[in-house]
Amino acid sequence: MVARYLTRHGRRGLAIYSRVTGIAFGAAFAGVTTGSSSSAIVLPFYAAVLAAFTWLAVVCVHLYRAA
Repeated sequence: MVARYLTRHGRRGLAIYSRVTGIAFGAAFAGVTTGSSSSAIVLPFYAAVLAAFTWLAVVCVHLYRAA
């Protein structure tokens, strides 16, 4: 939803980052829900959470400046 909005407003790079972050977070979340405590599962989840919060901050700043 956000990626479509950003694409329509000419923010192609941010739209791609939105899609990639959503897919990565979904995959990492699915890995964690398996119950595995392996570092091969948990570390990518931490990276995905960091990417998701970074995405949130970037989109919020973009929308704040656009208003």
